[in-house]
Order: sequence, then C-alpha cells, then structure tokens
Amino acid sequence: MSKSIKKYWPIAGIIAVLAIIVLALLRPWSTPETELTFVVSPNQVQIAVGGEDMGEVTHGDVVTVELSGEVMVEASSEGFESDSLPITVEPGEAQTVHVSLVPTSEEAEELVEEEEAVSQEQIITEEYHDIAEDMHDKHPILHDLPQEDSHYGAYQGLPEGSSTHDFGIHLHLYEGHEDKGREQFHTWMEDAGYNLGDYLIVETVEDEAPPVAAGDGPSWDDLTAMSPQDISVPSDASADGLSVDELAVHFVDVSTTWDTAEDVHHTDGLIRSKPLMTSALADTVQTPHRPTPSASWWTAYDHGAKSYPWILEYEALDYQNDSTVKMSVCWAWIADDMQPVIDGPRTIEATIDTTGDTNVINEFHYVDPDDFVDNSGSPCIPEDVQ
Repeated sequence: MSKSIKKYWPIAGIIAVLAIIVLALLRPWSTPETELTFVVSPNQVQIAVGGEDMGEVTHGDVVTVELSGEVMVEASSEGFESDSLPITVEPGEAQTVHVSLVPTSEEAEELVEEEEAVSQEQIITEEYHDIAEDMHDKHPILHDLPQEDSHYGAYQGLPEGSSTHDFGIHLHLYEGHEDKGREQFHTWMEDAGYNLGDYLIVETVEDEAPPVAAGDGPSWDDLTAMSPQDISVPSDASADGLSVDELAVHFVDVSTTWDTAEDVHHTDGLIRSKPLMTSALADTVQTPHRPTPSASWWTAYDHGAKSYPWILEYEALDYQNDSTVKMSVCWAWIADDMQPVIDGPRTIEATIDTTGDTNVINEFHYVDPDDFVDNSGSPCIPEDVQ
C-alpha cells in the first residue's frame, strides 16, 4: 500500500464517526408502548385511539398503543350515542380508560341493565368465594362437610341464636334412630381428629326412617363360602308397616331370589312379590306361556343353584302422593358344584303409592343385561374376584 493512501486513513476514520453521529441525530426515536385497559359500557364497543381503529373492544380488554401526549378516544356501538374523550398518554405508563355510552333504544337500555345485573352478581359471587375461602382456611372441618352415613347427615349451616360461632354443623337424624346417628357422627368426628366441643351442633330429627344405603356388596370370598342351603327363598311377602325404603328392599329380596330347582322363570320371583303390589298391578304379573330363561339361568338350573341378590345402587324420590325408587340389583348364582356365577345388574324403577295405610307398589319396570353382551366388566363383579 502506498504512503499516499496511508496518510488519508485518519481523515476517513473521522468522517465515518461524524456520519454515525449525524445518522443517530437524524433517526426518529420510536415511542415506547403504552397499555390502555378499557372499562366499557356496553360490554363490546368499537374503539379508535388517536385515529387508529382498534376494532371491537370488550370490557376489560387491554390495547397497546405507541402514542404520546393528548389523543382522542372515539367509541361507538349500535343502539348507543357515539362519544369522544381526550386522554393524556404518558409513554410506557399504563392507564385505565372509562367509556360509558348512552343508549338510544329500548333494546340498548335492556342490554345495559342485563350487563349491570350480571356484573353485580359476579361481584357478589367473588365476595362470597373470598369469604368462603377465608372460612375454610380458618375451619378445616368445612373441607370435610357435608358428611353422611346410614343414620345421619352433617352439613354446614348458619349458627342459631346468639352464638359466637362462625357457622353451625346441622346434624340431621332420623326419628327412632337418633342415638345411632349421634354415635356414627361422633365416631366420624373422633376419627377425623375434630373435637366435638369446638363446634356448634344444630340437631334436626326427620320424621322418617333412615334411607337405604347401597353397600359394596359381598366379596368374592363371601360368595365362594356360601352354599344353596344358606339361601332362603322368601315365601311370605308382606307390605304391612314397611316404609318406602323397606318396601323397596323387600321387593328386591323377594323378586330376585330364585331356586332353579323349583322356579322355571325369573317371573316366579315377581309372582311371590304380588302381596307388595296393588291388586291392579298384581293382576298383570304372570309367567309367560313359553318362558325363555337367560343363558345364566340355564347354567344355574344345570347345577341346581339359588340366587343371592344385593343392591348396588339406590335412589328414592319422594312426591306428594307417591315415591319413585330406582335401584341397580346384582345377584350371584350359588351351587355346591360350581363357582359362583355373577349376574346383573338389573335396573328397577318402582312407583310406590304412599296415600293409604300401607305403602304398596303400583307400577314397576326393569331391564336385565343383554345375554349377547360381554359382562366381564359388570359392576356386580366383586373387586377381589380370582
């Protein structure tokens, strides 16, 4: 490189530095982004900020702008007067913009009223949740309520009288079974680690029998230990003095306990159940002219088996003149020379007339499993089956 060129290097460097400084001075600096949170009524409004259309903005939406100083916010919505309002934007400093349009139609007024009502409900709900959360943090027992067993129900409720307690545990018992219910409740409290004396217990005694609680059913070991001699086929069905729940359980016991050495069809159990029905309903129950037993019935018949039933699910709905009972019933065929054969579930829905001196079944229908459907996943099968 020649000496003449080298002598110009310092000059070129100075020119380059000056060019960078000039470009930096001439380059326009971008405005920092600013977040605008919109609180609007109605809940959806068309918004423009500084002449830039932001589209439809929903109540609570955040819009980002690159503006500075005083700008105009324009708002519009069908059925409302359009409005404009000035705001001062400090770049980078978020702010809330309140827009409330005046309705010009009856439909718009109704819309605003509905939205305000919903908003108020949300506020009340949030306040309730906050209070409830604080209560649950202060009183861990509330996480375990409601709590129910066969003879009691315990629920969170308001304290009564001039009590200083934040809440009361409302203990529902059943007439004639109060001691049993209290015993179950006290046992639960003790097992759960709660001190009974720390809480306000408000007792209510229901004028009815305890509900039927469907259990888990027998275990596989229980069933394999049985023999047909352990099973008695009911022959003296009677509805006298039975509550709705007791009548429903009795109906299941009578109608689904069979002895294949004597019975030819599952309707034989229904025939034994006739004393539990109204006369009109009992007249409709007959053994089919050509009975067609199920495949499991034929298997049971070949081994002289008897059925052992249990209720898997139970629900009772009480009405003014009757009660509707819905049940899911399982049974096992028990014989001396074979392993138990699990059958069901049969779903039963029965209507019980409660207007007379004696509760009686005035309508029922049932559905049995399909013979052609694999029942290996049946809920009737005990969990410990081999």
